[in-house]
Amino acid sequence: ESRLMCIFGSDEVEGHWVDEETLFCTTPPSIWETEVSVGLRIGNVRSESMAHFAFHSDPVVMSVFPESLPALGMSTKTIEAFGIGFHNSSMSCVFNISVPAKGTQLQHRHVVHRRPAVFFNSSYMQCPYPLASVSLQPFFSATDLSWALNSTILSDSVLELSLENGADWYLIRTIPFHAVVKTTHVFPRTGPRAGGTQVMVEGENFSNSTHLTCKFGSALGPLAEYISRTRVLCTSPHYPMGYGRIIVPIQVAINGVDFSATSDVKFEYHEPLVLKDTSPLKGLSKGGTIVNVTLDETIMRLSAIQSENGVNVSQIEPPYGPETGGNLVAIHGSGFTPNQSTVCNFGNTTTPAYYISEEMVECVAPKPGAVAQVNFKLAVDGIATMPMPYTYLKMMKHGM
Repeated sequence: ESRLMCIFGSDEVEGHWVDEETLFCTTPPSIWETEVSVGLRIGNVRSESMAHFAFHSDPVVMSVFPESLPALGMSTKTIEAFGIGFHNSSMSCVFNISVPAKGTQLQHRHVVHRRPAVFFNSSYMQCPYPLASVSLQPFFSATDLSWALNSTILSDSVLELSLENGADWYLIRTIPFHAVVKTTHVFPRTGPRAGGTQVMVEGENFSNSTHLTCKFGSALGPLAEYISRTRVLCTSPHYPMGYGRIIVPIQVAINGVDFSATSDVKFEYHEPLVLKDTSPLKGLSKGGTIVNVTLDETIMRLSAIQSENGVNVSQIEPPYGPETGGNLVAIHGSGFTPNQSTVCNFGNTTTPAYYISEEMVECVAPKPGAVAQVNFKLAVDGIATMPMPYTYLKMMKHGM
């Protein structure tokens, strides 16, 4: 039997019969990206070439996004690949999860899914992520989800993302899984709508990544600063929608995409505080001068300044009353409950406050001392709100 050879351009490699009409060959190496004719030689008999084959360089992936994936609660729909040498639209993405077996060197491997790659150009492509099919959960408990919060258990659990083009196979990147992020506290809890407030967020399972991001409601902040596994420093973004006070959840994503679940960790946006005046305007260079700062009352009344107990006061109505006292004053805001210990402070005089609704309490103005204007504060469970001016008006006497 004559030897079967496959000819790729000027190179020959051995061929193998599959049946009477089909055979297969393994291509020889080529250092050039080029197209060559394909032929056969059986002994000294050569075929007429009617086929061609194109050599191309192996694709090289520079980076992928996202760079890690959460163990649970994934919202990533696409993995983006950046590099060189992506050559056609017939490639498929292969998703393969690898989880180390405890106490052994073996690994559980399972090719979970194939998806057609979305080809854009030679340097950018996308792999649609099959959310319903690719998960770590089959390797762990479906009822006790504490494993998803344990970074030690998840260590070395990865997604191997590959490209497949016919018989050719390329490993794109090994993408690690990270423990689910959880937020517990923030400080401060309030800032202006203009943004720029630095907010320390406390929680669990933070990691130092290039895409560490905070989200305030629906607004994405700039990249966050990693402090430790339990703390990140976020900067509030500009919040343009609407006006006045608004409370939004704060969420954190290690990979810039998959944010932590919505929790009771909230941040309040308020209108800006505007300084109206300062007095005195000058002072000694050695320091020590007491400077009185006056805020614009209109802005103060529109602003909702959040105190530590979550109570907000937006305005008092009316902000004045007779010098004899005894008139009813309504305090408007939010966060009031009937179980709070609430009092009204008119300067140094305290009177009881009466719960009306979640947005209003009332109190009776006391008789003042010698001053015509006092600072009004609402104290809830011992915590006072920002002061607002309340003015006592002189009563006109009849017959004068």
